[in-house]
This record gives sequence, structure tokens and C-alpha cells, in this order.
Amino acid sequence: MSSGPPAAGSITFAGFVDGKRQYLRVGGLANVRAGAIGTVAVVGVRSQLTRITWQFERNTRHWFLLMKNGKLLQDLEFPTPSGVMVLDPSHTVERGDTIQIYCYHDYWENRFPGPIVVTLYMALV
Repeated sequence: MSSGPPAAGSITFAGFVDGKRQYLRVGGLANVRAGAIGTVAVVGVRSQLTRITWQFERNTRHWFLLMKNGKLLQDLEFPTPSGVMVLDPSHTVERGDTIQIYCYHDYWENRFPGPIVVTLYMALV
């Protein structure tokens, strides 16, 4: 059994990213173009952000931004096509806060990730 805090749930973002500043859609599909519609997740319960996972098609590195209430919360560097990142334990969200993720920069000659799925995991505080 895990000795950590109980899970509060997860939020999945996805899209087809082919350029900078494209937001991932909440609950979206990886083969659907990313855009600004349906990109905001509203937090239902006070939680701590614990980790984030990602999976995309192209073997390149990408830089995404995790936003809370329209402000930068954390840079997300995705150096491989899939992986898990532990988030800063001080990141907490309150009921009603909004979360968004968008593609900020590519590392390799405008080769964006294409289909991508990112899942944000939370624990109760």
C-alpha cells in the first residue's frame, strides 16, 4: 500500500500540436488539432499536484507550460516521447482554480510533437 496522501484524481489533456502556443484540450483526443476551445480544467477539490505523465509521437524534446488561473505555475520539459515527472510538492490548487497546458517551444527545428496526451495527477491535501 502507498503511504502517500490519498488520490484526488487526474486531469487528461490532449491534442495534435503542430505549432507554438497551442493549448491542449481537456479530455481531448490526441489526433484532434489543439486549440483554444475546451482547454480549461476547473479543479473540484483542494489538491496537491503530484506528477504528470506524457506520451507523444515524435522523438524530439518539447517545452510546455502548466498554467494555474492564467499564470505560469511550472515549466514542463518533455525530453522523451513518454515519461513521468514529479511536480514541485508546493503546488496546490483550490476548488474553482483553473488549469491549462500549452506548447511553448520546440527544441528541434519546428518539429512539434503531433498527437500528444498529458495527464496531471493530484492528491488530497
